[in-house]
Amino acid sequence: MKRIEEIVKLIPKTEVLADVGCDHGLVAFGALKSGKVKRVIISDISEKCLNKAVALLKPFSGAVQAVVSDGFKGYSEAPNVAVIAGMGGEEIIKILSVSPFIVETLILLPHKNQNKVRAFLSENGYKAEKDYTFKDGKKFYDMMLFTRGKGEYSELEIKYGKGNLKTRPADFIEKLRVEAAKKRAILSSTASESLLSEVNREIIELEEIINGSL
Repeated sequence: MKRIEEIVKLIPKTEVLADVGCDHGLVAFGALKSGKVKRVIISDISEKCLNKAVALLKPFSGAVQAVVSDGFKGYSEAPNVAVIAGMGGEEIIKILSVSPFIVETLILLPHKNQNKVRAFLSENGYKAEKDYTFKDGKKFYDMMLFTRGKGEYSELEIKYGKGNLKTRPADFIEKLRVEAAKKRAILSSTASESLLSEVNREIIELEEIINGSL
């Protein structure tokens, strides 16, 4: 799966990696196989999922600690790097908000509310190193790598991603075209005048980004 490859690609060389909400353990497997991490803490709120991950990671059992945990609550140590993927942005924010420690490097793949994640991170001492859209199958994903530090973010960067606006990757432009087409369909509906005005404004913004004028 491309999204697993994208996550593993962003993991830096480090001592301890946490895979929060690890599901079947594919990210942890890829990270250990790459040789970039020495130890991995895998965690999931579901013991059933965690057991599947443990089975997959058997070849690396000496370097794996498995914890049934809601976010970082069950962790006995702070990881250097944490991956949180496969959940919504608000859930990611909740996990980070109640974490007992500060993780220096975060690799995130929120399925929705990406703008809220960016705003939260920028307000809580993180800066974007990578923030871009990619397509896996028919779905678009926003990949984020944040490290501790001060960063400046415009309103558009919070909304669309700093890396996307700077480098304009093809998958990002395709995603915007899809969004613009959906919004044009709303214009032909019987929605209220105020909603139609807002949708039209959003279409203009999308088109300006697509055309490179914004």
